[in-house]
Amino acid sequence: IVYSRSFVNRTAFWKNATENSPHYPLAHRNLGAMEYLDGNLINAEKESKISLELNPQEEMAHGNLGLIYANQNKFVEAEAEYKKEIEINPYYDNAYFNLGLLYWKEKRIEEAEINWKKTLEINPNYIDALKALAVNYYDQKNYKEATYYAGELYKRGVELPPEFLKLLQNQ
Repeated sequence: IVYSRSFVNRTAFWKNATENSPHYPLAHRNLGAMEYLDGNLINAEKESKISLELNPQEEMAHGNLGLIYANQNKFVEAEAEYKKEIEINPYYDNAYFNLGLLYWKEKRIEEAEINWKKTLEINPNYIDALKALAVNYYDQKNYKEATYYAGELYKRGVELPPEFLKLLQNQ
């Protein structure tokens, strides 16, 4: 009963963790992630930065900051954070995927493709990367590549929009 308030929700849990272990970077990183998920970007940024002050090599903290900055349309800062994450954690598929999204938003299509393909090298079942590549190639009218990625989605049981089903039927 004494600890029940700490388990009310995900944010309360990690807030309690930071209060009881203020020098533990994981607690601040995860509180920052929960604040981000709750839409509290200012608190999310603050906690992510505390995590990195405590441990500059804290995995996922730079990636989390990248998400925060991307949501604030601070693309230069977001790109720098994603690249720092990749330097620290080179097998973190989310960092490559999110960097690809950032490049796609900036119309840096080739760089987006490179990062989404790197995501798939690390995690061949990363559905959002497969979708991003399928949509990207379809938009470019590169139907050969779009068909390949739509086929990979289909193999994994992902429901496809009609235009992708049509591509697969025309193979």
